[in-house]
Amino acid sequence: MRISLAIVLAARVAAADVATYGVQHTTASGKPVWRSDRFVQLTLDTTTIPDADVPAITAGFDAWSAATASCGGVAFGLDRDAVPGTAFERETVHIRTDTWCSPSGNECYDPASASVTHLTFIDNPDDSNDGMVVNADVELNAVGFELLLPGATPTTDKPALDLQSVMTHEAGHVLGLAHDCATGDEPWPIDDHGTKVPSCDADPLPADVLPATMFYQIDPGSTDARTPKQNDIDGACALLLLTPAPEVDGVGGCSTTGSAGGLAPVLCTLAVAARRRRRRR
Repeated sequence: MRISLAIVLAARVAAADVATYGVQHTTASGKPVWRSDRFVQLTLDTTTIPDADVPAITAGFDAWSAATASCGGVAFGLDRDAVPGTAFERETVHIRTDTWCSPSGNECYDPASASVTHLTFIDNPDDSNDGMVVNADVELNAVGFELLLPGATPTTDKPALDLQSVMTHEAGHVLGLAHDCATGDEPWPIDDHGTKVPSCDADPLPADVLPATMFYQIDPGSTDARTPKQNDIDGACALLLLTPAPEVDGVGGCSTTGSAGGLAPVLCTLAVAARRRRRRR
């Protein structure tokens, strides 16, 4: 397919004003979200995550610690415990094998989504902690997909995805990153300076968007997302520069999505790249 020179030139001119990463923002003030500490503690749900999967999940988080070392780094503490289905008072990771729905059963997710992250932050311009992330809960879809360990081969007819790659992508959402292109189905992601990311339907996409960990799709069998790329790192470091934050008092009751007090929930999803191939030439 040939593209006219005028369109190509227009795309190149516009690219200078297009962000290469997106970060989550508050809806009221448009402020980038931030974490109160560079240490993030999460619980791996023992009722849904087998022991064999823990190293790949841990590697997904460790990838961000290594990638952000140049800007001070972030560390993750991963303990293991049984987490009741609707108890999200802690930041958690789950693998769903029975139903691809919210723990409450009130919402079922897109079957094409390999994973979702529920990110909750304070969304109140009058609050000194406006934008602070208070909770993140990751759910991985083993209902519609086979989540493979490194070196493993598929054993079912389900589409096979690299567990470590999926986890690395979702760990980016835990930090507060959005996707690096926009599907139009969610608020258009922007970087920390307010510049919009390109459309995911752009043809061609900027070279540093497609291979990134925070691209909105993943190819079955691909391991590319295991290692954050430069634009992923730039976004994570932009958010980490907002920490350490002021001391916070009385946050204990603010970690439940949907409770009162100016909290905003965000649902981030990762789609399987059934449609990505059509954009490649």
